[in-house]
Amino acid sequence: MKKRISAMLCSVAMMVTCCGGSVFAVEPSSLNAVKTAEDQLGYFTGTPAAANVEKGFDVERFTKTQMCKDMMSALNNYFVYGDADQDNEAITNYWAGKGVTKVYYDLEDADRQWAVYMPNGLYFEADEDYEYPVVFCLHGGNNTILMTESYGWSELAGKEGFITVIPWANRAEGGSIIVEEIPRIMEILRENYNIDENRIYASGFSAGGRTCINALMAYPELFSAGAIQPTALFPSDKEAVYSNDYGFKQVFSYEDFENITSYTMPLIMYGGTFESCWPVSLDYDLARKVTSEDLTRYVNITGANFPEITDESRKRVASLSGVTAARLTGFDFTLEQTEVIQKQGTNCYVGSFYNDDGVCTFQALAVEGMVHWPLYCEAELEWEFMSKFGRDQESGELLYIE
Repeated sequence: MKKRISAMLCSVAMMVTCCGGSVFAVEPSSLNAVKTAEDQLGYFTGTPAAANVEKGFDVERFTKTQMCKDMMSALNNYFVYGDADQDNEAITNYWAGKGVTKVYYDLEDADRQWAVYMPNGLYFEADEDYEYPVVFCLHGGNNTILMTESYGWSELAGKEGFITVIPWANRAEGGSIIVEEIPRIMEILRENYNIDENRIYASGFSAGGRTCINALMAYPELFSAGAIQPTALFPSDKEAVYSNDYGFKQVFSYEDFENITSYTMPLIMYGGTFESCWPVSLDYDLARKVTSEDLTRYVNITGANFPEITDESRKRVASLSGVTAARLTGFDFTLEQTEVIQKQGTNCYVGSFYNDDGVCTFQALAVEGMVHWPLYCEAELEWEFMSKFGRDQESGELLYIE
């Protein structure tokens, strides 16, 4: 039997001590191993890429942080409703109270479902001529729409005045399905919403980071900027290599990069400091799969000026002492190119590279103490970065918005 939970446990630490039984009376999820709060914490302790114990991750310490409490609270609807009742009226009412109207599309088609979150005027008021920017929020492997709602983009839409779109692929390797659906989704958005065609963005977490890069590569004339979680950084090669019959690229060709570079695509990369693949220096196994040439190609598409990326420079950055944006991201930022922002009870270390006009077109963000999962503050910082850019739909030219 399912039950609605109005508040999380008084102490998230209590969740860990109750792992002998189920804290929430929730039916098992058919798609994802994450079903309850304990399962979510178990994911972090049992998956090396999610929370690296070699870096000192301790789950009991983590449960006491504001980050963990906020994350669990944001996942509440998923813990309660699982994979069923995706359009449950209680969930719709929940989002109405968050300042957005949630509308489900293609609910009967598991491979084509998607949801829209549009400001309802509770926090952001717009006149009839206002055009809404659009953010595609692309989910991690096997994350359902209810899980993806916890990333922060749905709530942020109601406060900042944009539309969040969450497409869902009903399989782990379904990134190409989402990419192929984007033109169809855009047509429906044009018909039903007053959208700003010059301000379309994409953010992807984990496997969704790969989907995000796929989308940017496929439609560089559509998107104004992108945000990717670091596991999206796969090596490139002369020929594109596909991981399955659905055409989901894991490796991007040189031609892909050359095409997108001609458009100039601002990027922000983000991740927690307890992730195995972040920073992208040369001191963690997962990061070693990304060559210095690959990193150079990624930063090149942003049009930013940056120091030469070599194995030697990455080793030097990895050997830096102290807690700095360069050390925590793996990019060779100078002190003047960095800042520390306090969010959700922790420090966010931000490094920036600028183009010839002095505009920041590349950022790397490391959230101190965070694991492999999105935080609300990351969405805030990503939006602050991406929202400064637009794309002229006729010329393809990148626009800077004051």
